[in-house]
Amino acid sequence: MWTLALGFAWLPLYLEEQAGFSDAEVGAIVGLPALSMAVLVLTAGAVAHRLLRRGVTARVAQGLLGALLPLLAGLCLLLATRAGPAALLLPLLVLAFSAGNGQTPLTNAAIADICPPARRSAALGLSYALAALSSLLAPYVTGRIIDAAPNETVGYGRAFDLAACLLIGGALLAALLIRPDRDARTLRPALTRTSPEE
Repeated sequence: MWTLALGFAWLPLYLEEQAGFSDAEVGAIVGLPALSMAVLVLTAGAVAHRLLRRGVTARVAQGLLGALLPLLAGLCLLLATRAGPAALLLPLLVLAFSAGNGQTPLTNAAIADICPPARRSAALGLSYALAALSSLLAPYVTGRIIDAAPNETVGYGRAFDLAACLLIGGALLAALLIRPDRDARTLRPALTRTSPEE
């Protein structure tokens, strides 16, 4: 969600002021991450579903596969501010601002797998609420970083590096912590004992 908000608020300015694209070119370019995100979300969900049907654990299908997407986005974002030619910059930016969100359906599926039906909607709602906080913070924090930098080029680099580190850190946490099979076995019996109506 951080990179989604960052892309909406700051990517058009970056493309125009730092990468040198015209208004018309920026208008065409800013839609590419959304298109790529739609493809990646659908593809990640389909791949995870196919893996689960073949007997692969949910940790692999939802946790590790999901972790690869923000890892890819973070690496692309680190490289984007260091890339020279536009032919390399554009694919990096498209992946940087789209791949991380491909993890969303996999995370939602993992939450749904862990929670008993009566608590599922509350857990998903809380997850979205926490994610929404980052979409509120990203534009503000980015603006402060750019304003505090000696020049805009340095500021954009620092702001994009921060977003990249958040993506990579999130990917590592997902790889380590998302274990729906184990968590469902642990949580469901405990929740059933404390909630007799379920």
